Amino acid sequence: MRGYPSPVFFPHLILLHCWPMEQSHTQSHRSFASDNNAGVHPEILAAIAGANEGHVVAYGDDAYTRSAIKKFEEHFGPDIAIFFTFNGTGANVLGLQALTRSFQSVLCSAYAHIYTDECGAPEKHTGCKLIPLPQQDGRSRWIRSARPITASAISTTRNRG
Repeated sequence: MRGYPSPVFFPHLILLHCWPMEQSHTQSHRSFASDNNAGVHPEILAAIAGANEGHVVAYGDDAYTRSAIKKFEEHFGPDIAIFFTFNGTGANVLGLQALTRSFQSVLCSAYAHIYTDECGAPEKHTGCKLIPLPQQDGRSRWIRSARPITASAISTTRNRG
């Protein structure tokens, strides 16, 4: 196959036959499994197109980033740390990293988004084990019967070595 590496040199590479899928815009239900499941709102798309003009210094030293930080500070106060992420998975992992250490576990419902939809990213990037708890109607029984979840409610699963 022209343009693809030979499987002889890349035995781990498996090429699959792919066919274009029809776009279905008549779906009657919505899913919150991913922030990538829906299209971009027209106003956001217009703002992105407007910001895509000309040249701007990257990596946070620009008017767009300063404006966004100012907006966050208006809502949450000036003593906050802001970390922009590409998507929801990045934000979820970053939030868990702020609360945990690699030798700890995260207790969550067996239906929790971080357990069912993040494809192992929280465990890979935090080093923590996600422990699914029995649930009823999406809520873990343990969580309903215990004190509110705090950073101290995250258990240690192995000794630090």
